[in-house]
Amino acid sequence: MISKLEKAFRGKLFRKRTYPVYRGEGRAEQAAFFPRILLTGMPPMADLIPDKAYFRIGEVSKILGVAPYVIRYWETEFKSIRPVRASSDQRLYRRKDIEELMVIKELLYKEKFTIKGARKRLIDIKGQDAPGNELKLLAALKKGLQEIRDIISRDQAG
Repeated sequence: MISKLEKAFRGKLFRKRTYPVYRGEGRAEQAAFFPRILLTGMPPMADLIPDKAYFRIGEVSKILGVAPYVIRYWETEFKSIRPVRASSDQRLYRRKDIEELMVIKELLYKEKFTIKGARKRLIDIKGQDAPGNELKLLAALKKGLQEIRDIISRDQAG
């Protein structure tokens, strides 16, 4: 017989799934239907964020699944999140702010970074996505292709 404590404990450990499970199919078959949800535990960002220009903090809170005070705290810790202030002094977040908040949530909650570590990781991520890096990559690619062309032309000539 299972005690009430064991039932409560099991209820917290084994929560209902948020995606359907098809009986008789393995994880690979399920992944074909729900790849992002199964692999990362969350649907793609584009599906979570409605197509609007600005979002109030309550809407952002529901999208992220965290309390509004957490978002306000992250705003103080991560200087890249700067919501626009309305005339009523209410915070209005843009889509890019929400996407960055999603990355911060992922770093803090799933990857277990500290605030300081998440801040450094965000800088690294932004450094990889910088437009200057793309130009450097293209220049290196062009140089490599030219070297290959020179090697081929030498082999054909000689």
